[in-house]
Amino acid sequence: MAVSVVSTVLVNRQGLREDIVEALVPPALQSTVNMALAAMPVSGLPLAIGLVGLLLYGTGVAFSAYETLNQLAGVPRRSRFGLLARYARVLLMVVVVLVGGLSVAVLTVASGPYPTWVSSNASPRPWLRLWSCFFSSSPRRRCW
Repeated sequence: MAVSVVSTVLVNRQGLREDIVEALVPPALQSTVNMALAAMPVSGLPLAIGLVGLLLYGTGVAFSAYETLNQLAGVPRRSRFGLLARYARVLLMVVVVLVGGLSVAVLTVASGPYPTWVSSNASPRPWLRLWSCFFSSSPRRRCW
C-alpha cells in the first residue's frame, strides 16, 4: 500500500520524482526509471484491486491456519463455529495482524532518534534503574 501511495505521488509531482531518482538511482539507470515512473497509471483502480487482493489473501491464510489448528486439536465439525462467526474471526485475525505489523513499523521509525535523545538529555542510570526494577527477579527489591 505504501508503494502505491509513493508511486502515485511520484507520478503527480515531477520535481519530487526527479530529486528522488537523482538521489537513489545510479546515473546509468535514471532515464529508464524516469520513463517507467512517467508511464505508471494515476487512477485509484489498481490500488483498489490490490487492497481487495490483499484482503482475500490475508483471509485465506488466516482461514487456513484456523482450519489447521482445529484439525490438529481434534475439534469435531459440529462443535466448530458457523459460517458467519468463522469468517468474522478470520477477518478479526487479519485486522490484528495488520495492526500489529503497522505498530511495529511505526515504532521502528519513531525510535530512530531515541538513542540520540537519551544520550544528550539524560544519563543512562535512571533508565537502567527503571529497567532493573521492572525486570528484577527479586520481589522484595526496593526500586524507589
